[in-house]
Amino acid sequence: MNFNNKKSAPTLFDRDKKMAELLSIGKKISDAYSRLPQFRGSIISGSVARGCCDAKSDIEMEIFYEDVLPTKKQITGIITALDGKLSRSKNVHWFHPAWGYHSFFVVDNIKIELGYREINETFQRMKEFCHKFKLPIHGIHDTPFGYYESGLASYFDESLIIEDTAGKIKKIKDLVSIYPEKIRIITTAYYFKDAKIFTTVKLRQAVERNDLFQFNSCLARVIRSLNICLFALNKKYFPGDKWNHLYIEKFLIKPQDYDEILKMVFSKSDYELFNKKAKYQLIKKLIAETEILIKKEGINLRKNWYE
Repeated sequence: MNFNNKKSAPTLFDRDKKMAELLSIGKKISDAYSRLPQFRGSIISGSVARGCCDAKSDIEMEIFYEDVLPTKKQITGIITALDGKLSRSKNVHWFHPAWGYHSFFVVDNIKIELGYREINETFQRMKEFCHKFKLPIHGIHDTPFGYYESGLASYFDESLIIEDTAGKIKKIKDLVSIYPEKIRIITTAYYFKDAKIFTTVKLRQAVERNDLFQFNSCLARVIRSLNICLFALNKKYFPGDKWNHLYIEKFLIKPQDYDEILKMVFSKSDYELFNKKAKYQLIKKLIAETEILIKKEGINLRKNWYE
């Protein structure tokens, strides 16, 4: 989904020029990695791929390899050759169980967040997600399948291919280009139930107790779950929390005045009790309208889809 809108762009910011700069740096980094024997391709994602970069945007990209992860020595040599400097972590094999291996560095004053993925393993992972709805168990977030696989699918769906030596990256993009109906139904049902229960129980209790901290945390969770639900209804992989409003503005399936109601919710302090009560009523309205939309789409909320 391209968010580039020149009419709304700041008059002093040239987005096209910034895009060209970031893409040029991404290409330079890809060229440097392409000299490795295990290199199979690269993509660029994030705000650059979506066409919504701003003056502070960095570069999110992936390097694909086959069988052998680029060694620390290889990566350090490439970063040195690019006249880059490490940032965020000195470990060029920074690892997270959900996101895999990454290197963080700066080139030409631009921050680079670069991931490494084994090409065949990644294809199989996306195939199992799209065809079988197979999910990894990480136990980290309270959104079990709003993140990770969905985020990775979104990453591929919206990415720009810089290099694809054997056409395997394109195969992954083709695979995720069709949003599976099973994922749509299960994701919608799960996150709507989460939003409704937290609203009618936890959020209501926070209002009754005038508990600022409980209200704030529950409100954030309800809105996140509603957003994930809307992404699924509109057949879009949830990419994570960043830039959600730019997607939702373009969604056809959503409660009436959804964007405006959320602006009203966000514009008022949670400290005063009368604001808590007003926000609670607005969220209840969104819950009721979302439930009507879900039923119109033929999704049975009483069935336990996720078994």
